[in-house]
Amino acid sequence: MIDRLVQYAQQKGLATTPGLAPKTVRWIIWLGDHGQLLEVIELGDPSGKKNPGKQFQQCPDLQQNELIAGGVTRSHFLVDTCEVATLLDVPEDADKPKAKHAYFIQLLEEAGQSMRECAIAGQALRDPTTLQKVRDRLTS
Repeated sequence: MIDRLVQYAQQKGLATTPGLAPKTVRWIIWLGDHGQLLEVIELGDPSGKKNPGKQFQQCPDLQQNELIAGGVTRSHFLVDTCEVATLLDVPEDADKPKAKHAYFIQLLEEAGQSMRECAIAGQALRDPTTLQKVRDRLTS
């Protein structure tokens, strides 16, 4: 009986993998092989009314208690807000968003030990010039 329920859930797209969840992605930062910004791509309707982005079925996902455990400021891996990934519209004196951004980059760099592209993305988001170019594209 359990096997049939699992099979049904998988067929209907209801099955989830621990640590992964569906997420809507509005923007993609497209980088070249050496971390140069190629483009910032919007996935959906710019007004956000008809289509707020593209749904990806299995994205890394931390629960709220995991994000705040032990008093450490954390972020999601790979998919997070523009504020976290790029410090978009973050005031100079805002410590929490900066800590989340630093953690976001740290996760990319750690993953870069196994997947070179993640390290390149982390380095690009750490570079103030590249980061500003991304923010400029997000707001133009």
